[in-house]
Amino acid sequence: MQVLVSIFSMNCPKLLRWLWIVPLRDPLRFIIWIMGGFGQRVYWQGRYLRIEGDGVISLWEQ
Repeated sequence: MQVLVSIFSMNCPKLLRWLWIVPLRDPLRFIIWIMGGFGQRVYWQGRYLRIEGDGVISLWEQ
């Protein structure tokens, strides 16, 4: 509903073509969130960082 209001308030009917992807957004975000719980490495601002079991963040030595 919010998407339709946004499309018509901006007067951009071309966005209606992409309306089918809206229901896929939430399951995709959930999958990405779950995957984040299993990794130890994060790429942040040009560096790889390691997240230790106790929550300490350190530079990833490759």
